[in-house]
Amino acid sequence: MRQRSDMTDDAAPLTLIGSPGCGSAIVEMALALLGLPHVLEDLPYREPGPGRDRLLALNPTGKVPVLVIPGAAPDGGDLVMTESAAILLHLADLAGPRGAELVPAAGDPLRPVFLRWLVFLVAEIYPAVTVPEHADDTGLAGEPLAGFRAGMQVRRDGLWRMLEAAADPAGPWFLGSRFSAIDLYLAVMSAWAGGRARFARVTPHLGAIAGRARALPRVAAVLARHGDIQDPLQDGETA
Repeated sequence: MRQRSDMTDDAAPLTLIGSPGCGSAIVEMALALLGLPHVLEDLPYREPGPGRDRLLALNPTGKVPVLVIPGAAPDGGDLVMTESAAILLHLADLAGPRGAELVPAAGDPLRPVFLRWLVFLVAEIYPAVTVPEHADDTGLAGEPLAGFRAGMQVRRDGLWRMLEAAADPAGPWFLGSRFSAIDLYLAVMSAWAGGRARFARVTPHLGAIAGRARALPRVAAVLARHGDIQDPLQDGETA
């Protein structure tokens, strides 16, 4: 499904390839908040067929999000970007001064803090979700699979607690009074830690930040389009 959004000028729009309920929602939120012209293209990234074939041609890992930027490649062709953090940093550049609404600008004392914990999210916590989510692809089943996922949940909880300890304790957002793309990750990924209620028990401050981010009108609109975001492991309120 293709959907045009925020088409405010004649510039060739960016194309965001994603899948409902997935991390591509984070980039979709950023596009909406920054007001960048874009087209949304939803693909069933795990289902064999033309959609997955197209995705694999753009990103051999078969993962979303994928951002296609018309005419931005060195040879004048379309530029393909993957990796949500890289995409968000580039979107902030494309948005000019408005990009600082999501990514602290160069010279801002909050920028090193932001970059550190953004990379922590995608390098440490994100795999702690996706690896157990797809662990059945490794041949694990039954008790070994359940044990592996339980162990990864313990690790995931520990990583989230590290992030909570790093959050500004006074402000409404992770960086204190400054909203950032980290808060968008929390809005989505808080559903991936055994459910949002459990996330709020494990990390109450991060849970409150995630709730505030989800309440922002443009963020809420993206979540509604995705049918909200649910835990891919479907472990609900596991203690």
